[in-house]
Amino acid sequence: MSRVLNTNVEGNVKVMYALTAIKGVGRRYSNLVLKKADIDLSKRAGELTSDELERIVDIIQNPLQYKIPT
Repeated sequence: MSRVLNTNVEGNVKVMYALTAIKGVGRRYSNLVLKKADIDLSKRAGELTSDELERIVDIIQNPLQYKIPT
């Protein structure tokens, strides 16, 4: 289990679906965030490194910087 943006994220679920536990993040948005962060969609949330988690948090907090429409 990881803690991302003050939300507990299950570690045994694929990362795309695990991110949907965060308020305001749906399947489509999490898919887009993972593609921008260059993270494999088949990875489990518990397998993410701290660097990958940092990239995910940065993209979710600053979507316009990564050309994601809000």
